[in-house]
Amino acid sequence: MGAKVNQWWKEKYSVSVIIPKSDMKTLEAIEKAVDAAIEEGRGKFGGKIPNKQSLKLPLRDGDIDRSDDEAYADSFFVNANSITPPQIVDADINPILERSEVYSGVYARVSINFYAFNSNGNRGLLAALVTFKRFVMGAIRWSNRCIGRFCY
Repeated sequence: MGAKVNQWWKEKYSVSVIIPKSDMKTLEAIEKAVDAAIEEGRGKFGGKIPNKQSLKLPLRDGDIDRSDDEAYADSFFVNANSITPPQIVDADINPILERSEVYSGVYARVSINFYAFNSNGNRGLLAALVTFKRFVMGAIRWSNRCIGRFCY
């Protein structure tokens, strides 16, 4: 999970949720949530339900969009963001306050909300990060992108 800050934007928290292609239960749940968000966002699309292929969707194929990164192999992923700090807890629901306990490579369950956008000719869905529950400390995936409290 990362936090970005610059002179034009507020702090932003982000996570890339990697889902194995074999995890059909999670992928089906995401597809249902995407369909519901499209229906809920109908007003952003002129009162009509657009064809999904015409929208920018949050569920992406790691073999295509991140082919240079082995962590995304044989997986789908969703990038979720928030400008408000998400609730971050451990497996026992204790708040995580130490930066060193949240890093690229931990295994977590996340709560995300999908919502529609239609701006400057771009239409689709975005994912908002709500909660982050770390349940397994994974191998650290080092990155040279560190801003604010988190590296990503």
